[in-house]
Amino acid sequence: MKNKREAAKVLAQVIDERTTDVRDALFDSGVNISPNADKEDIVDAVIPSLGSNKRLQRKIGTLALEVSPQSFPDITGSQMKSQSGGDTPFFQTPAGQQTLQTGGQIAGVVLGNFLAQKQAEKDAELQQQLLRDKAIADQANSDLVKSQLTLENIRLQAKTALTPQAKLLMGILLVGALGAGFYFYQKSKK
Repeated sequence: MKNKREAAKVLAQVIDERTTDVRDALFDSGVNISPNADKEDIVDAVIPSLGSNKRLQRKIGTLALEVSPQSFPDITGSQMKSQSGGDTPFFQTPAGQQTLQTGGQIAGVVLGNFLAQKQAEKDAELQQQLLRDKAIADQANSDLVKSQLTLENIRLQAKTALTPQAKLLMGILLVGALGAGFYFYQKSKK
């Protein structure tokens, strides 16, 4: 397998020929999917999980080796040729079962590397969008905090200027000023 197109072709062949087995592999791997899911739903469930779910990689890889062994010549090549001389199909022999178990994980990783790259790109784009949104939200929060600080300063100034003690002192000063003004006015008349 050399590129993403071949990986997609193999996965499509596996899903097309072994739909029930793929659905079972998804269930066994902890991926939520409807029992009545069609092939498109299965593809939508496999692609995001294939890159990170080791169990799903092994199961899908094993199915891929069974359905399309020619797609994985490095995994199946020499063992398959040496054992295929008899009437028994290779994957039903003990060596074939061992190849399926060990090669399934390798094939799953290969498929995952090719196909999960698209999901990784989508995740990166989503992450960038989330970071942009977070930066915008952080700026809005910063502006909100600054405006709250300004309001608190205004409230604090208003509060300290009009405390009951300040009102009493202002009243006493006002009465004193009026009294002094009246006193000096009366004194200037004489």
